[in-house]
Amino acid sequence: MVRAPVARLLVGRMVSFPAEDRLIEHNPGFLALDNSGMILDFGPWDARARRRWPGRPRTRFARALLMPGFVDAHLHLPQMHMRGVYGADLLQWLRDYILPAEAQFASPTIARRTAREFFAELLRNGTTCAMVYSSVHARATDIAFEEADRAGIRAIIGKVMMDRNVPDDLRERTDRSLSESLALFRRWQGFDANRLQYTFAPRFAPSCSVRLMQATGRLAARLNAHVTTHLAETRAELSLTRRMFPGYSRYTELYHQMGLLGTRTVAAHCIHLDAQEYQRLSNTGTRVAHCPSANLFLHAGSMDLRRMEKERITVGLGTDVGAGPSFSLFAVMQNMYYLHKSAPGKAFFRATLGGATALGLERSIGSLEPGKEADFIVVSYPRFQAAEPSIDELLSQLMFRGDDRLIKASYVRGKCVYRGQRPVAGD
Repeated sequence: MVRAPVARLLVGRMVSFPAEDRLIEHNPGFLALDNSGMILDFGPWDARARRRWPGRPRTRFARALLMPGFVDAHLHLPQMHMRGVYGADLLQWLRDYILPAEAQFASPTIARRTAREFFAELLRNGTTCAMVYSSVHARATDIAFEEADRAGIRAIIGKVMMDRNVPDDLRERTDRSLSESLALFRRWQGFDANRLQYTFAPRFAPSCSVRLMQATGRLAARLNAHVTTHLAETRAELSLTRRMFPGYSRYTELYHQMGLLGTRTVAAHCIHLDAQEYQRLSNTGTRVAHCPSANLFLHAGSMDLRRMEKERITVGLGTDVGAGPSFSLFAVMQNMYYLHKSAPGKAFFRATLGGATALGLERSIGSLEPGKEADFIVVSYPRFQAAEPSIDELLSQLMFRGDDRLIKASYVRGKCVYRGQRPVAGD
């Protein structure tokens, strides 16, 4: 006899974002979970729901909003402590601050301490899933996976790949970069029922040889693996790439010929593109991580979000820590508004299901739907919010006033992996 799943019921105000122009709110609503952390049901907490789920254990939330967990599509673990360090431009900032900081990850002690702080900070900010760059060090990347597993977060992590145009202590031999990346993929891809996955991570064209990029493209295609890289972040980067690869007039064409574009690829920034490059991203199904906070910090320019939407390119949001000074996707959404006048509902879509889609995880997470895994957060109302606000008012308040202090709890697969200082009502 097959026993019916035992459900846990969460009751309170709930919202999900199935499309950028639509949200679903239930106030009060309920979320029914089975023992494995899958969503069994989601809807209004009315007489019908009470009859369907009688006598089940319930957790109630007061003056809080339950929503899908945030998905950070692009950030760098070794740069955690470099946030807010002033740099005149991207290349100078990398040379003077970021690459020396990443070299320190040759130390397993530094790698473990920072990774533990890093994943704790993500969960504290309501981020339940992230695509993460490690450093070039295989051991540090192993440690990053170990700490992500310990923290209970969902993550796609990759060892940075660089075999040219970087300091000696970070420059890899091409064969070793490939073999170590492959070994990490085999060790971690699909770990814990796909909670942890691997991504091949050639940093960007100026730090990679043609041989490294071509071999990475072939390897990722053969394994159906994730790829993450940077594309057209600044004009200086564009000029450097043209000088280093004179046979290619366009950055996207270089990546395309290397086999690095496609539906499993997340390209960060994508600011300085021409019409043919937008079309190339669209035709290949390449996903984009938009990082408005980091772009403002480095004065890199502003991605053309409307053009991305017109070309039907999937766009998620990234904090880009450490060029991005905050782990909070509330802050990223705020900067998205300043750059693009994005309405709150649209911004929250990008931070949840839009991000999950960018990472190829939309069938598993990103929205509150039966059959998906229960990755969600509980967010307090902002302080001095006297009345019960409408959902539009509340989302606006959260986007402009939200930070880690409002995250009451973060859940991955129905398990509480972070709890704020104020207790969750009903627990």
